[in-house]
Amino acid sequence: MQLKITIEQVKADILSGKSKRIYYSAGSLWWTHLDSDIEESTKLGRSCSDEDGKKFMARTDVPESEKQRYKALRAMADKATVTIPLDPTGGTLYQMDDLTEWVSRAEKLPDHFGKHGLDAFMMAHHQNCKKCFSRWEDYNNFIDEQIKKN
Repeated sequence: MQLKITIEQVKADILSGKSKRIYYSAGSLWWTHLDSDIEESTKLGRSCSDEDGKKFMARTDVPESEKQRYKALRAMADKATVTIPLDPTGGTLYQMDDLTEWVSRAEKLPDHFGKHGLDAFMMAHHQNCKKCFSRWEDYNNFIDEQIKKN
């Protein structure tokens, strides 16, 4: 399995000053250290959020009052001049300014990420992420599937 970006590249980007912040999802294990990834992930997230909204509005079990509330909130969000960065699933992002702490914690606890350790951690990085998962077990299973294919 070939990763587009490795932990060594992340550390080099931090040392060179290319990275100023870690962004990580509130709703999945997705993360990035590159500002350039945020525009793409936010576009993908907005598209996913739009699809979810259409599905919500099409549901027959949702009361009309809830649909009207959703429409009003969506209209307010659409008029906003500030955009909240999103992960590719539409989840909002947290930000961390201590980049070295992010990496050192991961390197100190590779077992936390499951069977594939830091490879699972790096699979959640935007540059490697094919699908956003909320459990490390799912990333490890995805890696196993990729290994079987090759």
